[in-house]
Amino acid sequence: TDIAGQVAQALDVALGDSSRQQLAERPTQNLAAYDAYLRGEGVSNAGVASDPATLRRAAAYYEQATALDPTFALAWARLGVTRSRLYFNSAPTPTAREAAQVAVARAMALAPRRAESYQAQGWMYLSVEQDLPRAEQAFQSALRLAPGDPMTLSSLANIEASTGRADSAVAHARRAADVDPRSANAALRLGLVLRRL
Repeated sequence: TDIAGQVAQALDVALGDSSRQQLAERPTQNLAAYDAYLRGEGVSNAGVASDPATLRRAAAYYEQATALDPTFALAWARLGVTRSRLYFNSAPTPTAREAAQVAVARAMALAPRRAESYQAQGWMYLSVEQDLPRAEQAFQSALRLAPGDPMTLSSLANIEASTGRADSAVAHARRAADVDPRSANAALRLGLVLRRL
């Protein structure tokens, strides 16, 4: 928190109250759980990976994190996203469906005011339930809580492009690419939206 505050001050960036609060918040007190979570983030490329083998490896780390700290909401949210994507990108089974639903429900119960919980819910509705309106609603909720989150912006762009709302899709995809210019996922999503046009 101190380092982030010093960097913001050196760059002459004003942090809002919610940003300051988020920086001060510790996602877990368990260092081993946090280490497992970070390993999952590394394997999944912060939730962008889509191939089943990589998703399974990432899920194992998130599962380890949640086993070490059952109250680690961020790890539950990432596990929900990973399990939802795994359900969609491999052979869907009732067990895989339930595993995704359980992780998302746990994230929502632990952190109902965190964007990551709504992201996980959005991915579950999109990939498991295939319910575009509810997925969009969840991603909109995530966007209200974290307006500059590139993953949420890209997810909304994807839904909007697939439902024929090109203007919104381009705006969200461009914003994601602007917010995270080093993200291959954001650039790819923008390219796909523009290609559809």
